[in-house]
Amino acid sequence: YIAVSTKDNGQFCEQEQESGAIEDFCTSPWNAYLRTYSMLLGDFELDDITETTGTTLLFVMFTILGVVILLNVLIAVISDSYEKATMSGSLLFGRARVFYVAQNEALEGILQPRPSRPRREGERRCKPFKFLRHTLRWSVLLAILGTAVHSLLFNLGSCIAAAKAERWATFSIECILVTLLFAALWVVSTFVLDNILRVLLPDKAEMVYDMMNRLNGAFINLAANWLFGLNKETVTVLSSDDAEDEDWNGKVRYLENVMDRMMQEVKTDLKAEILEMKNEMHDHFEDATMYESVSRSDSNNQEVGGTDIHEKYGFL
Repeated sequence: YIAVSTKDNGQFCEQEQESGAIEDFCTSPWNAYLRTYSMLLGDFELDDITETTGTTLLFVMFTILGVVILLNVLIAVISDSYEKATMSGSLLFGRARVFYVAQNEALEGILQPRPSRPRREGERRCKPFKFLRHTLRWSVLLAILGTAVHSLLFNLGSCIAAAKAERWATFSIECILVTLLFAALWVVSTFVLDNILRVLLPDKAEMVYDMMNRLNGAFINLAANWLFGLNKETVTVLSSDDAEDEDWNGKVRYLENVMDRMMQEVKTDLKAEILEMKNEMHDHFEDATMYESVSRSDSNNQEVGGTDIHEKYGFL
């Protein structure tokens, strides 16, 4: 909406009198946001949907509940991630906790900027390809931040104009967008300034980020209490009543599965050992029988040979 409405100093919308997406982006922010939302769901016509305000609101509510939320919940249930998300990380078992810590460490290692390495002796201070790569990365990042700041200022101006004209529907939408853009800029700015502050101000960086974490925690608690009615007391009651029972049910199921698997492994090992002992006993029995038969045949041959010698030389 910002790009189309401000193109050619605002003359683009006056010259282009088309229907469809261009007309929606040129008329009002509400139509532009609705067109963008429909493009995210799938490109289809909005003429029949936008005839009245009631049908438009019904379309938005139905698609959010029926397409976005329920589809995500269905995917989460199928992938078994919804049940894992309800379990607290501090109450997990040792094996699962190690995997959980490894995932967090890997994610932090990927997202955390690498610490600055001291220059070795004989190493060039400026590397062209590295400098070009850093320049391109910073240019893309600054372009994104500049676009976000421009959108924030534009929406803030639209919010003020809607408040002066007493267009409260547009004012509420603009306030929500301003809040979301400001929160996104705050998160991105803290992430970008992390490595810079740690290099320039190593002594004060921890103090600054401690203050920022406290502000973020206070803001999140305030938003959770205002939107969902959650505070420390309600969270404590919910966690002590429902979450503990749910975690114990999960632990019992986990122990049952582990015990069943261990019993199956023990049964398999016992069967293998019994068969091995049976085969060994059978082999020993056959060897003993063969040895006994061989010894009997040898003793018989010795007796027969001794009788022939006595008869030949006349000792008897």
